[in-house]
Amino acid sequence: MIGIAMLVTVPRTAATTHEMGVHTLFPNVPSFVTMVVFFGLNFYFASDRSNLIDKVGQVLTPALFAILLFIVIKGTFDPLGAPVNTEIQNPFGHSFFSAYQTGDVFTGLLCASVFIGSIAAKGYAEPSKMKQVVMNGTIVAGLGLLIIYGGLLYIGATGSGLFPSEMESAQLVTGLVYKLLGDYGTIALAIAVSLACLTTSIGITASIADFLSGLTKQKVSYRNWVIVVCATGVLMGLMGVEKIIDYSVPLFMGIYPVSIVIVLLGVFRRYIPNAGAYKGSVLATFIISLCETSDSIGIHMGYMNDFISIIPFNAMGLHGSFQPYWDSLRERSFTENRIRKFLQAP
Repeated sequence: MIGIAMLVTVPRTAATTHEMGVHTLFPNVPSFVTMVVFFGLNFYFASDRSNLIDKVGQVLTPALFAILLFIVIKGTFDPLGAPVNTEIQNPFGHSFFSAYQTGDVFTGLLCASVFIGSIAAKGYAEPSKMKQVVMNGTIVAGLGLLIIYGGLLYIGATGSGLFPSEMESAQLVTGLVYKLLGDYGTIALAIAVSLACLTTSIGITASIADFLSGLTKQKVSYRNWVIVVCATGVLMGLMGVEKIIDYSVPLFMGIYPVSIVIVLLGVFRRYIPNAGAYKGSVLATFIISLCETSDSIGIHMGYMNDFISIIPFNAMGLHGSFQPYWDSLRERSFTENRIRKFLQAP
């Protein structure tokens, strides 16, 4: 909740808003101004727990979805070109691990308490009614994500021959949309990215504040924790997206697989005999994730790595397939220096 949500996800949403949203529309606006305005809005929405979902759901999310849907429809029915072969040796593994950076599974787990609380507050406290509302919302959200992510994936594939492979992801998305819709598309994308980041940040901020206020037994109130999260976000967000991603990679590698296992266990919980199955699965997954994370930064675990290499699906490249992505990050001087200092430390 603190290591990833407060120190990575929330500040990264603000940094992304500046680099892909505000900077696109207003190039001369400094990042500090963006951080202050972004977290001012974040505080306004997140501080009112009772109306949080209504405020986000009635205005921000529909506007975001409409803009992205328009971009996807345009790119689907008027494709930029034909897909070409890329230099990626293991596209499935590369995409699987790179997708950790979206944080969708982890964010869903963090925000679940906010969703459940809002549903109960609207009078659906009975388990059967709550389950029905949750299922309906999940189906709608799942279809929405499938349409948007599927459409963006298709646009990326059809435009794969138009840009150099070493291009930064933010520049690539902006370039693709510009090819599709020109200047108006770039403006629409900037607004969509800003809305997506703001809604994500609001939900996670509320989750963090709710969790920490309960953890401290209300000695530090929910509202005060919202202030702490927003203040931390301003400071960390000034680092920029790339630097935040640099230090978040090992954190995501270590924790994200655990999130996936928790989701799978939850889906099949009626077939799971007891809590020991949860604990054992999570512990084993975390140990393997820790070994792979250590291996990716040059700390080899010996026999543990040999054992991991014989786990099923290794042939598909899941084991160690994140290494090329990590290597590309190490090419940047910031990451190189940080890893070098870490490896040379006593």
